[in-house]
Amino acid sequence: MADVMDTPPRICLLCGPPGCGKTTLLHGLAGKLSNFSYAGFLTEEIREQGKRQGFTGRCFDGCSCVLAHRRIHSGRRIGAYGVDLAAFEREIVASLSAASGASLFIIDEIGKMELLSPRFVAFLDRLIAGNRLLLATIPTAPLPIVRRLIDRPDTQVIHLTAAGRSAAARQLAEWCARHQLGGPELSNWAAAQK
Repeated sequence: MADVMDTPPRICLLCGPPGCGKTTLLHGLAGKLSNFSYAGFLTEEIREQGKRQGFTGRCFDGCSCVLAHRRIHSGRRIGAYGVDLAAFEREIVASLSAASGASLFIIDEIGKMELLSPRFVAFLDRLIAGNRLLLATIPTAPLPIVRRLIDRPDTQVIHLTAAGRSAAARQLAEWCARHQLGGPELSNWAAAQK
């Protein structure tokens, strides 16, 4: 029987401040996993005239929605942004829940906006209780559910800074390699990150 220490962490969390490149790294990494069964979503900024106005969630299966925007008037707000919880649950959470064949879930991010959704929290709880792999971004000031994830023995946290992008990419590629999620192209991708 393999030693517990030889078992790679099932959960990998990429932590860093806004704008440090977490989403960019996940997007690049996902492009190297084309022969692997994964599902999830990336969050992209909506910019108008150079200013951030909101966020779009885009699933790898093509579903997307405006997650939050300054012009959304809802009872759910995070800072200046109104959150469209119904759209998030209808498009993103439904896509995640339908991905029964995925062995890896890539979630960008487990943050305040996403955690407003009880359906997303329930999905996340089921995912954590199961045996599938989870690669997610988290904010630098973790919320209670994120803190529970960080404290698990099967979790690895990678800290990303603008100056440490190549080190974080290398750690992500190593985590993927330990789970046989890709070949040498992952190392090449990591080495190309600046």
